[in-house]
Amino acid sequence: MKKVLALVLALAVMGMMAQTVSAQVPFVQVYFDDLAHTSKDCPGAGTLDTLLVVAHNFNIWMTAIEYSIQYPPSLTWLGDISPSPVNLGNTPSGVATAFPTPLNAFQPVLVMQVLVNWECTTCGGTPEAVIVGPHPGSGFLRATRYPDNATVIGVGMTSLVCPGTVPVQETTWGQVKALYNSN
Repeated sequence: MKKVLALVLALAVMGMMAQTVSAQVPFVQVYFDDLAHTSKDCPGAGTLDTLLVVAHNFNIWMTAIEYSIQYPPSLTWLGDISPSPVNLGNTPSGVATAFPTPLNAFQPVLVMQVLVNWECTTCGGTPEAVIVGPHPGSGFLRATRYPDNATVIGVGMTSLVCPGTVPVQETTWGQVKALYNSN
């Protein structure tokens, strides 16, 4: 009995000493205005704007990244403004960017700015998506790690133009349960 108790106590102490590991998926996101807004209402046709493309959770020293961006009809892509002089392609057709000096991707890192023109006049109807996806040439959204040149696979996130609001209706808990009543 003492051996079992000692074993349980030892496992409990080891459990308390173990560090928690949080798996964070690397991703690339388009932001409007700053790093807090992944959606924006239409500011009006003919408005020039700069979108920010940011890599998150890669947790590496990044020497390169490749991805693409699908733009909705309300945004016309005008050009990419890269923090690096080494780029192949562009964001709508797929871009691969190499950085002469590795970037600290242990924190959110700006990998591109995109100049767009707004084509909408107001928000109405359904939201439109700005979708970060894989590079069409490789089929991957991925970054290259310094110093071993290993690749780190990421995922693309979706940002919204004219996200609108979700309609709500007051109800009671009984009315909600009645929706699932099988009688």
